[in-house]
Amino acid sequence: MPDKDEKVRRKQILHEVRDQQRQKIRDAFPASVLVLKSLFDFLDEKLSEADCDDTFRFTREYIQRNTTDEDHVIRWLEENGGHWIARYWTM
Repeated sequence: MPDKDEKVRRKQILHEVRDQQRQKIRDAFPASVLVLKSLFDFLDEKLSEADCDDTFRFTREYIQRNTTDEDHVIRWLEENGGHWIARYWTM
């Protein structure tokens, strides 16, 4: 059985690995976390007023208003289950 110091060391390693994984995911984002949060807040507001039509029309509207790289964001959303991401993020 590992001693107390070994348990602490293992726990630190697990935290470091988790932090590295999170950073890798964040590095793959098509925009900053603040921009994505703003986008998903915008989508949450729009979808409370209108039904989802399974298109990126509200996303495109946000992008046009905020001069974010549309192709990059849309491609990232398509590759990563965009509809699910927006719903998960706003929970």
